[in-house]
Amino acid sequence: MDTKQRKYCDLIERVKASYPVRNPSDDGKELRLYWCDDCKEINLWTYWQGKGNLDAKILLVGQDWGCPWDDGSQPTMDEVRKAYEGRTYNYLHNNPSPTDANLTRLFKELGYDITKPCSDLFFTNFVLGYRSKGTSGGYKKAWAEHDKGYFKELTDIIQPNVILCLGKSTFEGVLSAFDAKLPCSITDYNEFIESAHNPVPVTLENGSTAYVFALAHCGAMGTLNRNRKKSTDLTSQIEDWRKVIPYLRKESTGMFQNKVIVITGGANGIGKCIAEEFKKNGAHVCVIDQAEGDHYVGDLADKATLEDFARTVIEKYGRVDVLVNNAPPLFLGIYECTYEQFQQSLAIGVTAPFYLSKLFAPYFAPGSSIINISSSRDRMSQPQSESYTAAKGGISALTHALAVSFAGKVRVNSISPGWIDTAYTVYEGPDAIQQPAGRVGNPLDIANMVLFLASDKAGFITGENICIDGGQTRLMIYHGDNGWTLNP
Repeated sequence: MDTKQRKYCDLIERVKASYPVRNPSDDGKELRLYWCDDCKEINLWTYWQGKGNLDAKILLVGQDWGCPWDDGSQPTMDEVRKAYEGRTYNYLHNNPSPTDANLTRLFKELGYDITKPCSDLFFTNFVLGYRSKGTSGGYKKAWAEHDKGYFKELTDIIQPNVILCLGKSTFEGVLSAFDAKLPCSITDYNEFIESAHNPVPVTLENGSTAYVFALAHCGAMGTLNRNRKKSTDLTSQIEDWRKVIPYLRKESTGMFQNKVIVITGGANGIGKCIAEEFKKNGAHVCVIDQAEGDHYVGDLADKATLEDFARTVIEKYGRVDVLVNNAPPLFLGIYECTYEQFQQSLAIGVTAPFYLSKLFAPYFAPGSSIINISSSRDRMSQPQSESYTAAKGGISALTHALAVSFAGKVRVNSISPGWIDTAYTVYEGPDAIQQPAGRVGNPLDIANMVLFLASDKAGFITGENICIDGGQTRLMIYHGDNGWTLNP
């Protein structure tokens, strides 16, 4: 028996000894603990799910989850063992209640099929007991107070990544067990869920962090309240549960471990460098580019292509942590650029970043960001560069508009590169000297800033455009000054 198992066995023996519990406010009714000697569990639900895994990533906390027995009765543990003798699956495998069916559907959003044994899940009620020969125990403050210390110990033993709280009472109870403060007052729980974009972090006994999520109950009342209509629609709750995904796996290696990064124009040049740097840091990288390769190949000027690409990303990962709009528009001047080419340039350089931001809007994870790659040409020009310059000016302006629209949900910034040599050529002489930094830039100069803006270190930066051009746009040039001469 390892240390976790010893701690758990000690905990459950003390829990057993503390029951039954009487609550004067409930006419003296007893709250009893159902106990399974076979699997050494303190909760029927855990028994149905399979032996509770003390290394589970997810601790799901119900309020007063009842028993699914057809007649509504509460069976003894002998009856449970007899009914499930020889079965390798839990009761969710067949004829679940509507509430349980909803829970099964929501867990699929996290990538888990809970109709089968699931080692990543440990499910407990915050109040551990049940009314004798009755339905679910209900949630009494006296009972919650009795059990919150045990819950804290259970959490310290399991050390989950996330704690999912079904309902307001459960959420408040869990936070009270950790002496954690609410991020704000809760007047309407459903409004609170909608406004609370980040979970509440709590510190476990070993010093690690678990993230506590406030979720609507998946029963009829929770569904009704969350959707504000009498419906079986789980759309709002699915969006709530998707916010959990980035927190399921603790970052072990790499700043962006298991984060989902979308990059347009990621097959070559700056985009390729950005993709490689994210991959080095443990991220899942999704690239769209018109060039052939091991990525999504498509035309960013085509609406249907953007929609299909977005659908492909969401179907595979269910969320987006970072969107990098990097695909370059056409570079044509006023004399050679046709109407259609100018439209195409704007479609690639402005419309595509706008539309992808719109398509991914419901799926951006907490702490997510959009990073647009503009150009120093958004503020200065050479002759015959209208299609490119207009698109880069457009995406710079789009950046601060999106930052305001996505306030509190997604940070949006842009980068304006100057002269960036994608072949990593080392220049000497005038080409280098004219740059205040003393050299021409390379793709890594841009990629490093992208990773910074995408990280928590840039959590207070949004709506900004950062020009990375070696100081070139800050240099004042006059004929005959400091060695500068115009030779037309």
